[in-house]
Amino acid sequence: MVSKVTRCSLLLVVLCICGSALEAFAQDLFVTQASTLTKRYDGFAGTDLGVFTSGTTGGSRGLSVGPDLNLYVAKGTRIARFHGFTGDYIDDFVSSGPFSTTQGMEWGPDNNLYVCTRSTGVARYDQGGSFLGFFASGAGLDAQDATFGPDGNFYVASLLTDEVRRYNASNGVFIDNFVPAGSGGLNKPGGLVFGPDGNLYVASQANVIKRYNGATGAFIDNFTPGGVLNNPQGVEYGPDGNLYVASTFTGQVRRFNGASGADMGTFASGLANPIYLLFYTPAQPIGTESHSWGAVKARF
Repeated sequence: MVSKVTRCSLLLVVLCICGSALEAFAQDLFVTQASTLTKRYDGFAGTDLGVFTSGTTGGSRGLSVGPDLNLYVAKGTRIARFHGFTGDYIDDFVSSGPFSTTQGMEWGPDNNLYVCTRSTGVARYDQGGSFLGFFASGAGLDAQDATFGPDGNFYVASLLTDEVRRYNASNGVFIDNFVPAGSGGLNKPGGLVFGPDGNLYVASQANVIKRYNGATGAFIDNFTPGGVLNNPQGVEYGPDGNLYVASTFTGQVRRFNGASGADMGTFASGLANPIYLLFYTPAQPIGTESHSWGAVKARF
């Protein structure tokens, strides 16, 4: 006979497993557009949940959740900070950077913010918003998007040179052109992401997502079919294991089978030139309290 204690322990294990699974699927999809708005969609069904960030000037580009759990959005020469749970505008984390146009960005494992900029390279900022210099630059680098790879190095899609460059993530020293210029027909790369299989997926203005060996950079194939995307930009693997792509000129986010690349149709539509994507679960930022908890405390 199974004791009550054992049954309770088993129930807790099941609840923990189910809770983790639900938390993964609770991630919503956030999409920046060429307009000032960031849209939010249900991460499971693709239901339009409305505008998440607004109220600031400048077209939106890259977006990333910071160590403080707030949402940071690149806007021209600025980086705007929004409340990670409500989407309310907080301030300009960077009011005016030493660059003309921002693109993709990502908070790194060192808790610094890496911002891709056109023609000037990748700028780095600490958590206080202080400029730490250009982490990666030179040799015509035209940074469109960047990510940290499974090998711990830093990868940058260079738009006008048709390459993906690799840098040492500790000091920014150039290692190599991980994906050489034009490899596999790469044309003006946009977003890039390492998939669950360890390979690198890169948006190409040839209107496909190209797949490259994650260890060698060798071209594997056109992962997505032709005739579906039009000027693809942001690419992200979702919590369901499928690949999501911002198809800018069709105003859609398309979903593709994460293993085969087969087209699964439109996931989100009605967008004004979608640019970058991010899956995350909005949470109460560190150092703040929820409105509900504030209301409870006010009663005592």
